[in-house]
Amino acid sequence: MATVPPVPAAIARVGFGAHSTWEAALDEAAGGVADVAPDLVLIGVGSAFVSDMPAIADQVWRTFQAPIVIGASGRGVIAQYAEYEHESTVALMGLRLPGAVLSPAQLTQRTLEHLTDPATCYRRLGAIPEDVNGWVVLANPFRFDILSALAALEMAYPGAPVIGGVASPDAQTRQTALLINGEAVFDGAIALGIGGPYELLPAVSHGCEPIGQPWTVTGVSGDWIESIGGRPALAVLDDILQRTPNDLRNQTRTNLLVGLATDEYQAEFTRGDFLVRSIAGIDQPSGAIAIGARARPGQTIQFQLRDAAVADLDLTFCLDGLRGSIGGLDPVAMVAFAGQERGRNLFGSESHDTLTIQRKFPGIPTIGLYTAGEIGPAGLSSAVHSLSLTLGLLARRIDASA
Repeated sequence: MATVPPVPAAIARVGFGAHSTWEAALDEAAGGVADVAPDLVLIGVGSAFVSDMPAIADQVWRTFQAPIVIGASGRGVIAQYAEYEHESTVALMGLRLPGAVLSPAQLTQRTLEHLTDPATCYRRLGAIPEDVNGWVVLANPFRFDILSALAALEMAYPGAPVIGGVASPDAQTRQTALLINGEAVFDGAIALGIGGPYELLPAVSHGCEPIGQPWTVTGVSGDWIESIGGRPALAVLDDILQRTPNDLRNQTRTNLLVGLATDEYQAEFTRGDFLVRSIAGIDQPSGAIAIGARARPGQTIQFQLRDAAVADLDLTFCLDGLRGSIGGLDPVAMVAFAGQERGRNLFGSESHDTLTIQRKFPGIPTIGLYTAGEIGPAGLSSAVHSLSLTLGLLARRIDASA
């Protein structure tokens, strides 16, 4: 009786380079993945090199000759054990994924106008639901309606998680770039569907703790929440601050966020049950607050406190939950997208998130970006989070491995 040859193992390697020129940074990063012969290359580029992205795209495409190359620029990159904030850096991940079904697509704002039904989505994105177990999406922050794109993916590929980020612009030029195969693009979004024996397990860590009590939004005008529980929104906010001990009041005032419940039908709300937003504006005469998201009357809202200790605990719980969801899967690699306010800004030290990931997933190849918005699950849907860390664990079914 003939024996069936074993399926080759999946391989992922990470390379990193930091230099004053993109050529030297890319060359160093490429050395870390030289032995992979990848099917897929993921790349993160520090925003100092954003204007060089066309040349970087071409060089990576010619160097690796991988069927698929995707990536983006950002104000910082994540590579294995470390986070490099605001530096001249290049991070690469080379992956060999035997049996994977990989479906890359480029989206423009005009493309979104046609994604009105599942059949059109299948044609435009080049993938049917049976071939997609998850999506990685990278988007431009200025000229693309990412929420409409997420709604289209949810409609056409129900149950397939979406992980990714909105590219963070360079502080001077306000420019971002995306990369797909040999080209750099400066608007729209790129998406990669992952299927076959591979799953993309999602996780979101907000780093916040609900404080006070849940309230009901009772008045809204655009992005402004006018009233909560029948009172001016600012009056409710002031009540929370007044009930805070004096020695913690200033810290609370500068770290107070707003959470909109992702599921209205829960009996109780805890950490992770909210779409978290910062307080973007206060209108003293009316008592309204702006949060950079469209709340609706009747929606549950609860204020959130964010600090380093809470964020550390929340990430630990998040990673424990991710480990518990692995089941009959063999982890291959991790993608990570972190809000720009994390890192040193939040923790006071470098590489907190990546070091925590490595403690919970020792040796797991990890790549990612600091982003202007983090894409991940919110309840049963996908959303653009802020101030958060979204993770996607790429794993293969054990019955498909060697």
